[in-house]
Amino acid sequence: MQAHRYWLVAHIDAALGLDESAELLLRRANSAFSQAGLVYEEALARLDLAIVLARQDRMAEVLSTVNEVQPLFEALGVGPEAAVARRLRFEIMPSTVRQVVRILVLASREILLLPMPRRPIPAVAA
Repeated sequence: MQAHRYWLVAHIDAALGLDESAELLLRRANSAFSQAGLVYEEALARLDLAIVLARQDRMAEVLSTVNEVQPLFEALGVGPEAAVARRLRFEIMPSTVRQVVRILVLASREILLLPMPRRPIPAVAA
């Protein structure tokens, strides 16, 4: 089956540090597994994709992927894979929060650097 070939080559590429290629192949494998109705393999390919995305610091995508995968593993009754997904999720959360805080701090600094709009002072009734 072509999906297994995509998945295998993606693992090789990931091991060689070719994350972009691994990502593309894992997405293809995921799609092929989904079309074939192979839920377990699809979930595994997504979990592998989450790991590749994490190495690229794409935490929002990792979190989204893991949130989709964990319930699949739990519904299938596959404990070890569900535990890996759960662990990834809880390790990503602080990282994601840090990214959000950093973005907010940078945005607030940019706002502070902007000139204040000049508005006329309203007349005070005496």
